[in-house]
Amino acid sequence: MGHSKPARRRFRIALALVGFLMASLSGATASSAGTNQVLGCPEITDSIMRLHLAYFNEHPAPTIKHFWATKYQTAEMNLLEIADYLATSDTFVARYGTLDDVQFLGLLYSNMFARLPDQSEQDHWLIALETGTSRGEVTLSLSESREHVVRTNTATPLAGYYRWYPKGVRWYCGTGTTVTSIIPVANITYVDYFAKNAGQLDTTIQLATFSGSTLMSPIGSATIGTGFTLYNWDYHLHSGDSLADTLNVSANSSTRWAVVFYPESIGSHRLGWQIQPPSS
Repeated sequence: MGHSKPARRRFRIALALVGFLMASLSGATASSAGTNQVLGCPEITDSIMRLHLAYFNEHPAPTIKHFWATKYQTAEMNLLEIADYLATSDTFVARYGTLDDVQFLGLLYSNMFARLPDQSEQDHWLIALETGTSRGEVTLSLSESREHVVRTNTATPLAGYYRWYPKGVRWYCGTGTTVTSIIPVANITYVDYFAKNAGQLDTTIQLATFSGSTLMSPIGSATIGTGFTLYNWDYHLHSGDSLADTLNVSANSSTRWAVVFYPESIGSHRLGWQIQPPSS
């Protein structure tokens, strides 16, 4: 008898996770730089940690976080797909068994907020579940809430509270002046970026994509005061910019940055931030 598509997918992911863990154990020195590169974007990857806390009430092991962050970075799975997978994973079922919707919501609220949902909260999410919202989406909505971000003392998500990037997202991060190879992806039309200047002097940051030596798109240029953070959301790329193969960033060595490419707008004014992106 053949396996269903979800079962085959879970099996493939489980095999990939086992392979990743074995590779990490056998080549820790060689992979450490890659781990730092992927996990050096807490404004993006802390979302994975919050999901793990929501489901299991514990921090993921570094290798587990790196595994999911890599899938996220390479556009193999976005946060919603990871959340949906974890909600039906063997680990989840082995720990909690089969839960009805009320029990599931009680578990989430207990893990995330150390309380049970009140009646209005429970009614709201039960209606959502009964009308087609997946358990993964409910979990992600709660784990990316301001309340959960504050309680976990994690980085505010670059996508904004209560939001996440769509399928096909790719992201890159680094420090200072860097030329980063990026994977050309068709239909990528939006860019978010973040930069934090931890230095003692103001810095000017410039971001652009190139194809070889040809400038494809100047994404942004701004002066950032010492100790300040810059956010810019929903920059719209020009036609053909998805053919770019490098991301070029110029900034001082104390500036940490992250750039996200994604195919669909999720809005330029991110709910709950109390920050307005600079006009362009």
